[in-house]
Amino acid sequence: MTAHGGHAARLALLRHRGNPRADIDYAVAFDGRTGGGGLVQLTFVPDKLLLEAGAFDAYLAGFDADAASAVEPLALDILDDINNEIVPRWVRVVVSMPRDGSAARMHKVVAEDRQPNWDNPRILLHVPSP
Repeated sequence: MTAHGGHAARLALLRHRGNPRADIDYAVAFDGRTGGGGLVQLTFVPDKLLLEAGAFDAYLAGFDADAASAVEPLALDILDDINNEIVPRWVRVVVSMPRDGSAARMHKVVAEDRQPNWDNPRILLHVPSP
């Protein structure tokens, strides 16, 4: 499968549905593991769309071990995909990968974005720090 074909297949796994209360800011969180063993935490404030339960795990499984081991590009790819498919008001992606095979030594990347002019510090106070 080509890199472009693999990406399109992963994007198709990000199934979503309408947000039943788009008038309210609230945070949604998912976590999962990639094929390369990295822990990925996704937290977002939805706008018009919600990610369906189980879709995030299926999406993460679509990364091959090589792609999943490059922590910075992985975090930024996930951020871009969520921004493009779900279009949240605010989103944070945290990717943590063991260094040297040791769970005590981690390589962590935090990527965050928000829609222009969106700000709700009160809801973000309830989002745990990475």
